[in-house]
Amino acid sequence: RTQGLTLGLDEEGQYAVKDVLMGGSAERSKKVQVGDVLERVEGNSVRGVAYTHLAAWMLGAEGSTVHVTFSREAKEEPFTVEFERRALTEAVKTRVGDEVVREQEAMMRVVIAKEDLLMEKKRIEIERDELRERVQRVEKDAAALKAIRDAQQQDL
Repeated sequence: RTQGLTLGLDEEGQYAVKDVLMGGSAERSKKVQVGDVLERVEGNSVRGVAYTHLAAWMLGAEGSTVHVTFSREAKEEPFTVEFERRALTEAVKTRVGDEVVREQEAMMRVVIAKEDLLMEKKRIEIERDELRERVQRVEKDAAALKAIRDAQQQDL
């Protein structure tokens, strides 16, 4: 139930083809090359999409198809390839081996860590905004207290 390609993040943070697996749908299409950038799956943009969501879009029932759009530096226009989802053959599984699995696991850890950092950044931004609001309220209260004290001193 795979297309027979390995994806990774390129230096611009885009999903790029890192390997085309022998015997997979990508190799049989003769259209996908290492370095191609994944743009869309079934018309949905993959920019900013978590790897787990991307995998869910790509994987599916054996025999079903998925339309994947790629871009390539040498081509002006993106191109779409229809893949038939197939189970990996034993030869492909052997070729993939532990190295690719480790690479994909590492990539997923990086993507998850990036998502965690973005969530932490958002949490910090919210906390910062809340603190700014508190400071403004305290400054306002301090100004009001000063005005009251000044008024009391004038009455004396």
